[in-house]
Amino acid sequence: MQYSCTDPRESFTLFYDSVQQKWLFKDRVDSCTMYVEKEDGYNENGTWYHVSKLILDKGVTDGEVTYVVEKKAGLLARKSNTWRYAMFRKTDDAHLAAIMYRVISDRDFYDNDTAGMRQNLK
Repeated sequence: MQYSCTDPRESFTLFYDSVQQKWLFKDRVDSCTMYVEKEDGYNENGTWYHVSKLILDKGVTDGEVTYVVEKKAGLLARKSNTWRYAMFRKTDDAHLAAIMYRVISDRDFYDNDTAGMRQNLK
């Protein structure tokens, strides 16, 4: 499984290594294993969505980042765990939008204040 994000400011790829059962992160500079903090299933209109909460640089004071990934749809959200900054995927798919809303509204899954954060992940 592989998800890529390309933005004028940055680009990165998330890989799932099914042999080692690990999520991997790669950008222009670095690559590392991501920590799987939580996984959950969400049912929307009879369809199940498998969502994973991945942490990059877990425990780093000024660099820990959360990535929320749906197994089939790919990257849903990315946010800094240090700063009030997050990016959310834009979608015209009403069901995927509903899943994204449920995930970021679920304080047990996405446990951070999202007030004032911008929506611009492509």
